Amino acid sequence: MVRVDVLQRNKDDSFDLIEVKSTNSAKKHHLDDVAIQKFVAEKSGLKIRNAYLMHLNRNYVRNGELSLNQLFEIDNVSKEIEEPLKEVSNYLEQIRATLKLKKRPRFLLAPNAVIRMTVNSKVIVGKV
Repeated sequence: MVRVDVLQRNKDDSFDLIEVKSTNSAKKHHLDDVAIQKFVAEKSGLKIRNAYLMHLNRNYVRNGELSLNQLFEIDNVSKEIEEPLKEVSNYLEQIRATLKLKKRPRFLLAPNAVIRMTVNSKVIVGKV
């Protein structure tokens, strides 16, 4: 299950997907989140025109009234998610295989934030 933070309808009935993060910069795993959300939204029949990542502007200093337009930065990450988007089907296949198991898989968390999972004596490696 995924939940999109913001879906903004465009005049051509397509949507812009906006993922909101409380950090002050885009991180690699944020792009993976956006890719998964776009994949699910499109598989659900929505036409996604652009994908954005909204995060706090590290240079914003409040003087007087709060300015939301200056507090947040919105980056178009449509190009940056093209590669992670290609991996989503593989990740979902691995998840489905794991869910079908009668026995719980053994997880080992590697120090470099990669998950190694043993499923039916096969080691599956994936990024967190």
